[in-house]
Amino acid sequence: MRGDLVDGCTSSVLLGPDERYPMAHTDAHARRLDEVQFTLWEGPGPEAVDRGVPRWVADVRDSRQWPLLGDALAGSPVRGMVALPLLTPVGPVGLFTAYRRRPGRFAPSDVASLVAFADAVATLALGRIDADRDGPLPRPQVGVAVGRVMAHHQLDAEDALSMLRAYAFRTGRTVMQVAGDLTSGRSAPADLDDGRR
Repeated sequence: MRGDLVDGCTSSVLLGPDERYPMAHTDAHARRLDEVQFTLWEGPGPEAVDRGVPRWVADVRDSRQWPLLGDALAGSPVRGMVALPLLTPVGPVGLFTAYRRRPGRFAPSDVASLVAFADAVATLALGRIDADRDGPLPRPQVGVAVGRVMAHHQLDAEDALSMLRAYAFRTGRTVMQVAGDLTSGRSAPADLDDGRR
């Protein structure tokens, strides 16, 4: 990939709403972009995953489509971005996201380069999922935290994940940070209750 194509990128295996396995990121801004989108489940990344189609954004901060994401990225250098589902013969397995510090549309040659790179990342992601080849993926902290919230609050997985996301949003943290506290014992599922029953 050309060095001037993007300023940063990140990739994750996504096997379900609570099954995110970060693969790699180039910098803290790319990592934050990935985590914020997963926490809010808003933005080009979640749309690319849900719809299975690429999302190209000239300036994510100008988009009224994702107000929470825009607010969360205030102060971040992320402007132009692309979110590409990692497509494989067995279906989508994750997400590749890249950003630019400057706003603007991606040229057709940029699109071709990024799609080719995402295809290569998809092959690597599929190999990582293949337990016979690389060993099983570890249970993600978010999945463990969702299980604990389900058990404590008598919720299904979707509602438990929503509760985690709401708590993360209320406290200005990411879902991964909240899940880390729950799995390490620094906090308990009861702490997520906002007092409104």
